[in-house]
Parts: sequence; C-alpha cells; structure tokens
Amino acid sequence: MKTETVTSRSDVIARRSFFISRIPFPLLPFFLFVGFFLLWPIAVLVFRSFKGKKNEWTLANFDAALHGPYFHSFISSIKLASTTAFIGSFIGAFFAYVIYKYAGTRLTVILDSISAVFANSGGGGIQVSRKATPGSVLPS
Repeated sequence: MKTETVTSRSDVIARRSFFISRIPFPLLPFFLFVGFFLLWPIAVLVFRSFKGKKNEWTLANFDAALHGPYFHSFISSIKLASTTAFIGSFIGAFFAYVIYKYAGTRLTVILDSISAVFANSGGGGIQVSRKATPGSVLPS
C-alpha cells in the first residue's frame, strides 16, 4: 500500500522562503538590467524634456506638440498607439491561451525560442537607450 505525504501550506511556504534566503538577491541582475537599459533612459528623456536651451526649467518644449500644427499628429499618434496596443494584447492573449492549452512540449520550446528572438529584435528600446545614454556619441 502506498502512502501519500500531505504537506500543509505553511510547510511549503517555509521551504520556499528557506530556499530563497539561501540565494542572495536572486532577481538583482534582472533589476539592474531593467534599471539601466529601460528606467534610466526613460528618466533621462523625461528630465531633459523639461529643460530649455539655456538649461532652465520650462514647459515650452511641449508647446509645439500641444498647440499649433503638430497637435493633430500628436493626437493621431496617441490613438494609433492605443489601438495597436489593444489589438496586439487581445491577439497575443488569444494565442497564448491556445498555446498553453493545446501545444505540446516540443512546440512550446520552439515558440519560446522564436518569441525570445522577436522580443529582442524590436528597435524601440535600443533607440531610446542609445539616444538617452549620457555621453552617447552614436549618430541619430
């Protein structure tokens, strides 16, 4: 006769916390990477957007986007970005559900590899990092 061991939720949490405490800062490399290549460039761009030509604080940099000939383009850009984000999220959630529910192990591994390549080949993050990095000498 085979006996089954039933563990309580508190036992599982205790074992998990013991394991995590044995590894110092397991997510530290991830947070450093995200902080340096995503958060830092965004913070620099936002900070610089409020500085004028003579290094004074100003909102004049936003005047062209919020008034005048660029306003319509600015609003159209926001609408286009929102629409594509919504449609992409909906389609992506549908495909993720289908893959999770019906795909085998081999197909899942192949799709993981393909999605990693696609995720790292997007140029938006690279452009932001390149333009906002202090001391950048690369041409725009």
